Amino acid sequence: MADELRGITEKTMSNGKTAIMVRFKYNSTTYPVKNFTNLYGCKTRTQARDKLNEIKVLISQGMKPFLNTPTTLNEIWKERVILKRESGEWKEITINTCQRRS
Repeated sequence: MADELRGITEKTMSNGKTAIMVRFKYNSTTYPVKNFTNLYGCKTRTQARDKLNEIKVLISQGMKPFLNTPTTLNEIWKERVILKRESGEWKEITINTCQRRS
């Protein structure tokens, strides 16, 4: 059990909240420390371990799970606008109207 949780630590942030930090090596690549509490909502080390196993599966399938993960509402909104524009669901007039309101 202890070996399964190696690289998964709890860190108390400056605001007093606890964050689950994960650093791991997979397929000869060492990934930098990631805050799994912010990225995936993990509150315990075992939740982080389970999520890490899911991420390893994604990596083995050729996906990049950490590439451009939106963390703020503005980033999420920009990503949504791009997807809606590309799919043709929203036209430029809709996008411009929405941007004027915000």
